[in-house]
Amino acid sequence: SNSNTISASGGSEKVTSAFTITNGRVSGIVPENQLNRNNLDLRINTNLVKGLKTDFKLSYLDQVIRNKPRLSANGLVAQLYTMPRDLTEEELSNYETINSSTGLPESRFWSTNVNADNPYWYVYRTSLNEKRNRTTGIGSVSYQFTPWMNFMTRVSFDTFNETTKGSFYNGTKSNGNILAGGQYYLTQSKYSNHNIDFLFTGDADFKSKNFQLNYVLGSSLLTRSFNTYTNLANGLTVANNFSLAFATTPTFSGISAYKRELNSVYGNVNLAMWESIFLDVTGRNDWSSTLPGPHSYFYPSVGLSFVMNKWLNLPSWVDMGKFRTSYTKVGNDAEPNLLNQTYTYSPGAGTGFITRNTTKAI
Repeated sequence: SNSNTISASGGSEKVTSAFTITNGRVSGIVPENQLNRNNLDLRINTNLVKGLKTDFKLSYLDQVIRNKPRLSANGLVAQLYTMPRDLTEEELSNYETINSSTGLPESRFWSTNVNADNPYWYVYRTSLNEKRNRTTGIGSVSYQFTPWMNFMTRVSFDTFNETTKGSFYNGTKSNGNILAGGQYYLTQSKYSNHNIDFLFTGDADFKSKNFQLNYVLGSSLLTRSFNTYTNLANGLTVANNFSLAFATTPTFSGISAYKRELNSVYGNVNLAMWESIFLDVTGRNDWSSTLPGPHSYFYPSVGLSFVMNKWLNLPSWVDMGKFRTSYTKVGNDAEPNLLNQTYTYSPGAGTGFITRNTTKAI
């Protein structure tokens, strides 16, 4: 395992910047398992005009995992736990034979169990490879209009694309019902999250020191989307040649997608009086695309605290007396894809099956 980093930074009173690139390689305890990762980070801050500040940060990740271990009952650890303790490494390392009639390799193992494979066969005759690209960014611009009002707008995004390829030699048992020729699948997923915030913050300036007021007023626009699907070749016309082009019965599975939008306005006011009475009021209204019209819900909160020391003569053995009461209402939207009846595709005989989901639309 090793890691290499190059970084640079610099600037002036008006502009500062930093740049970092990191490359890392980590080998797992399972043979052939390796993680390769490249990170790129860039940040720039400016203060070119009095009262105007900007801050931008961008990150990029490129990651590849070779021969990623599978989990659950079909994983390598499960195979190791269930095999006899008296098997030697020499016996295990002789993990395959060649079928004289087909010329194809076959697993050699102590067990004929339909879900058990020699651990060496698992390592060298099956593979799960994952590639991910991820980009995240956040930027903000703020301006101090007056001593009692500051404005800030923020933009952020997070996107990733992930591709997973699984290949299993003809005769593999631990991955379920693998048809003649072997199995190959390709899963592709994409996720994105975009958010924009607008914030007014400040402290009210009262002539009397007995009163202090802080406030936050804002709005946000949030959009999230996700889609994934799997191309499956369970059975290959050319044995152990892992390509969808050799699929005997090409199918699709794991199809899922959604787009979710949430728009909000919110506010928060904190009022302190005579350094002993504190009032907190918040309110937020959301409009969600996952809810039926008018897509709106409101949830407020109110809190009142009273410190008695300044107003009451408390016994010497009482350090502080405080009374607090509050009322809160919470809200949340629904999961995506519940406004209409949805259906699920399942691979099967011929072109597969479409079934109606039992979850009732809202």
